[in-house]
Amino acid sequence: MRRTKEDAARTREQLLDAAESLFLEKGVSRTSLEEIARAAGMTRGAIYWHFRNKSDLFQAMHQRADLPLEEMMAQAGTEDRPLDALRDLCISAMRSVRDDERRRRVFVIISQKSEYVEELRSAAERQREQRRGFMAKSLEIMERAAALGHLAPEVSPVIAAKALHASMYGFCMDSLRDPEAYDLETDIVAMIDVFFRGLRHDPQSAANTA
Repeated sequence: MRRTKEDAARTREQLLDAAESLFLEKGVSRTSLEEIARAAGMTRGAIYWHFRNKSDLFQAMHQRADLPLEEMMAQAGTEDRPLDALRDLCISAMRSVRDDERRRRVFVIISQKSEYVEELRSAAERQREQRRGFMAKSLEIMERAAALGHLAPEVSPVIAAKALHASMYGFCMDSLRDPEAYDLETDIVAMIDVFFRGLRHDPQSAANTA
């Protein structure tokens, strides 16, 4: 039984590896399940043993490369200095995209090689749900920062959460399209610091203005 489970897990990984390579090369909509099975040295039946359809396989490939955002965001939301924790999380996320080859390949597939046609409708829905979850957690952290007096009074927590998502998405997409666009340890860190500096409440500045 143990050997059977290990073999099944290995087969599943081989199918996901084959799908990832073909999706990256040809695009998701132009890759058939038959091609994936053949590239993995298996039959199409092996795919249906592990996945219901292409959308199910696509989502499994995505999940395999997911950032552990839920856990990381939950920790950032309980810190005494939530903006500092969120800033560190953003830098860690960009480092992960840079250093993890699989994660980078899957993000390229999702952002550049996917046409969310009917067969991938459920995958598109999952992308939207993940974005909404990230936005909701970001807003929760921004509201906590505001309650602690760390967010500048003129900055709306809602706008801060939206701006964070837009900035991080832009950084990530640019770095995937052109890996030489930014240097992580100088440009990205500096830009993230500029973003968070604009959010922070500066009591000294407020006192001078008064």
